[in-house]
Amino acid sequence: MDEELSLLEAIRERPGSRQMRLVYADWLEDQGDPRAAFIRLQCSASRSRSSSPQRLALEAEADALLFRHEADWLGPLLGHVSNWEFHGGLIRSVSVPTDAFLANAEAWLPRLPLLGLHLRKARGHGAALAACPQLAHVTALYLGDNDLEVADLRALFASPYLGRVRELYLQSNHLTDEVIELLASSPRLPRLRDLNVGMSHLKAAAVKALVGSPHLPCLRHLNFTMALREGEGVKLLAGSELLGRLRTLVLTVNFLPPGCLKALAGSPPFAQMRTLIYDMNDSDHADVLALASSPYAKNLKALSLSSNRTLSDASLTALATSPNLGRLRFFSFGPCELGRAGLRALGRSRSLPSLRTLHLSAENDRLRANLPALLRGRLVRRLHGMNFGAGPLGAAGLEALLSHRPPLSLEKLDLMLGPADAPAWEALLARGTLSRLTHLSLSDLPPTSLQAMLAPGRLPQLRKLWLAWLPPDLAETRNFLNSSLVRQLHGLALGPREDEQGQAIVDALNGSPARATLRDLGLSWSLTPDHARALVAGGPWPQLTSLTIGSYRLGTAGMEALAGWPVLRQLRLLSLHNVTSHRVLGLEHLANSPHLGELLRIDIHNGTGEKEGRALLRQRIGGRLAGSGRLMPRVVTVGHWGKLMGDDD
Repeated sequence: MDEELSLLEAIRERPGSRQMRLVYADWLEDQGDPRAAFIRLQCSASRSRSSSPQRLALEAEADALLFRHEADWLGPLLGHVSNWEFHGGLIRSVSVPTDAFLANAEAWLPRLPLLGLHLRKARGHGAALAACPQLAHVTALYLGDNDLEVADLRALFASPYLGRVRELYLQSNHLTDEVIELLASSPRLPRLRDLNVGMSHLKAAAVKALVGSPHLPCLRHLNFTMALREGEGVKLLAGSELLGRLRTLVLTVNFLPPGCLKALAGSPPFAQMRTLIYDMNDSDHADVLALASSPYAKNLKALSLSSNRTLSDASLTALATSPNLGRLRFFSFGPCELGRAGLRALGRSRSLPSLRTLHLSAENDRLRANLPALLRGRLVRRLHGMNFGAGPLGAAGLEALLSHRPPLSLEKLDLMLGPADAPAWEALLARGTLSRLTHLSLSDLPPTSLQAMLAPGRLPQLRKLWLAWLPPDLAETRNFLNSSLVRQLHGLALGPREDEQGQAIVDALNGSPARATLRDLGLSWSLTPDHARALVAGGPWPQLTSLTIGSYRLGTAGMEALAGWPVLRQLRLLSLHNVTSHRVLGLEHLANSPHLGELLRIDIHNGTGEKEGRALLRQRIGGRLAGSGRLMPRVVTVGHWGKLMGDDD
């Protein structure tokens, strides 16, 4: 075995170890390989907060390297894989049809720095996969949404090549009681840490087999999304030894009855839990009170109780004043009928010193009216991220933020501005309260809200900006797109309120300094063929690597215009959302474009389009065409919650 292969195998033995990757980077540097710098940059970025200026700077430098070398680093995977992700400098996962993997497995593994597989169209291939020796070099296996039958899964669980698999994603297959019992009784997955068995409607017998399995000693992250419709399964888990090994538990969309959360929180093994995602269940105040008063909750770092609609002021107050949640860093709550008492208790809390990210769905009038009680409190000063869902924060809420000295530590903010919020928003910016923001998402912008952001020093750290429902004043939009603020952005997404604004916005973009600096551009409105032609005629975008277009009016003529755009040569990703109605999509023009040589991936979502055009495009770029609209594995597995909380191993 040569030295590089030995290093890759050492990483596969410990895929979560930064140290092993940095040893590999040292070896690459000795060979003069630029991947060395890329590995170091991504490893360093992963140790910083996701929205911090330091991380954004490291990611920007890493992205610049990736832009120059991504095709070379993917190598023989290009043309076969439609989705991929680099993490820690290596290829964390690729999305590939199962037959394409089986045909190329020997050439890809173990030589390529590839750790995970997201296999599509796997039904009927269970036996062939089980017999594939290259699975022995895979640390993550994503088989979700494949409609796999019992025979496929029975063969797979008996494979002798699963010894390194640490992540197994099985959501949306035929996960019968028999399948779960086969999984639980299989000795072939001794290192499994992250298991997703969502969308399976498991009965108590299957849960009992899983939680009592002696063959899953390393399991740390478990996802039961839409899997446990009966409370008995949760109570079996609460009484099991497995609960004491878990660090992450996802129980979303199970509508679990009252008493289930209480059973978990009252179990001594719950003391090892770091992340509990308990959204869309039927918890009551007694459940929350049991959690808040449980001495076994002291190690929780992330807690999500969204859409438990029966919760109340008393419930939020119990959590805000709990002596047992001092390590909590992420908290999500609502929407429910919260009043002033609960929000005031949260804002004044001295019991949550570690909390840094708050998601609170402000989707009803009563909650919005009482938000100032939260926003005036000391808690807000410590937060790095706030998300208020689909409801407007309101002028009173914005004014409450003005009471804080010194400026807030917020780096990421997602909110909606109402029609009367412009004066309070302008005052908030003028005071410098939001001067540390790096990510900002705004919707339903009132007049003058854009202008208020442009004065020097108001948003000096801002790098990513999402603007939905731009104000009707086109002069304000044009002024914004020509501002110095736009020059500092890495990513910009725009959505006008009226279709008639589209042409003026494209014209303003073409004359904007954003063309020289933006790397990621999103245009989410009813883009017409005329708009597309104007965009193409506007000239070069030298830094642009990602373009997202959402428009059901683009049509064949619009696609033909895009196909002739030389900017496509430099893109890594072209994403087309809602680009079809019942008419022809025009993909044949894109397939015949002379500018697709370096474009690494095309995603087509939420539209059927003509089969002939898709076939031509797939013939041109092979597996680089993705159209399923499915989430990448990082989003749908469990372990990323733990990673967000800093629990990388």
